[in-house]
Amino acid sequence: MEGLLVSGTPMFMLASFKEASIGFHPYKRELEDIQLMVDTGLEAYRFSISWSRLIPRIEPHVTLFHNDLPQALEDEYGGWLSRKSKYIRKFSLLLSHTKVNGQREELPVCECRKDFVAFANVCFREFGDRVSHWTTFNEPNAFSLAGYDMGVIPPGRCSSPFGPYCIQGNSSWEPYMVTHNILLAHASASSLYRKKYKAMQHGMIGLDLLAYWFAPYTNATEDIAAAQRTLDFWVGWLLNPLIFGDYPDIVKKNAGRRIPVFTKDESALIQGSIDFLAVNHYDTLYVRDKSSNLETDNRDLSADMAVEVDLNPWGLQALLEYFKRAYGNPPHGKIVLAGYRTTRNGTLDDKPRVEFMHAYIGSLLDAVRSPTSLEGSRPYHSKLVVRMGFVLVQGSRPYHSRLAIPFKACGKNGFRSSARK
Repeated sequence: MEGLLVSGTPMFMLASFKEASIGFHPYKRELEDIQLMVDTGLEAYRFSISWSRLIPRIEPHVTLFHNDLPQALEDEYGGWLSRKSKYIRKFSLLLSHTKVNGQREELPVCECRKDFVAFANVCFREFGDRVSHWTTFNEPNAFSLAGYDMGVIPPGRCSSPFGPYCIQGNSSWEPYMVTHNILLAHASASSLYRKKYKAMQHGMIGLDLLAYWFAPYTNATEDIAAAQRTLDFWVGWLLNPLIFGDYPDIVKKNAGRRIPVFTKDESALIQGSIDFLAVNHYDTLYVRDKSSNLETDNRDLSADMAVEVDLNPWGLQALLEYFKRAYGNPPHGKIVLAGYRTTRNGTLDDKPRVEFMHAYIGSLLDAVRSPTSLEGSRPYHSKLVVRMGFVLVQGSRPYHSRLAIPFKACGKNGFRSSARK
């Protein structure tokens, strides 16, 4: 017999449960229940369609690329580097500043860009009626540096002295090339969505950045300039093309011929290609000037920044205010990931993390109350070695059981009154 519902609460509940959120498990045992109906010879079955399950109030935010390029594409043409001979030959001309007929040679469309757009098209076509937010790439700045400069994530490319454990790669120019190709792939996918699907599906498309806040270590003019330079390299490297159509001047100056150049058509394609900006933020770094790095010929992006950094966990509000000031308040900003790293110990006895989330959510509230186009936040779920976020996944338990940090630990409604005491 189906339970009578009064204000959403079943009147008939199993005696072994204190509340009815589990009940008879009809959604987990549907095949078993159907077989019981067959065995008992039932000819009809009355059931309810759950309003909250059919039309949930959770919007899907789908990421298309999260560091998971198919190995076949890496093997065929080098993935985001596109190492086919024609492509690399023309990039070699760019590196040497060689000109053809008096003009700087343009790079052809890379294979990874075309394949990514084809993949995105399948996703838009098959899932677009249920997806309201598309994120093309997760943290492309971190992906390029970790995968092609330091070599600590796949494809593990780097060169000495920047990544001594790598056996192939070039830390000096590959991160710039990979990011260049990713930006063009994003812009091409965004253009496809807007032309072919947006009018029908009414979704939004954007990109996700890893963004620290960089503060000057001292009030010295050199450190203040160093902090801005670091922002230009870490954030502006991607956000400037998306908002203004080109890389920051200081990035082009310090990287020189190692960073590709956008054509006029490519610049127009990239500029304005995001409906929203998603931000992953973890820490604040204090920055000191180290311009002496620029005296070295063999440099990577970190050396091009010409700074030293120290870690300090504050600055979310300052970062959001910088986005508003420098980029005209990008539309529909989203703090997608924010977390405090702790070692896995199987418990929730971690007061420092509660205090960290308390302070950061307070900064978020202050930013929301200011005229910033910000929509929300999502903490990071636990990783394998370190723990981050609100939910502890107990990998050693059956079905990876969950333990949740009480949100009320952060104060009423998860916020405290102010980010600054």
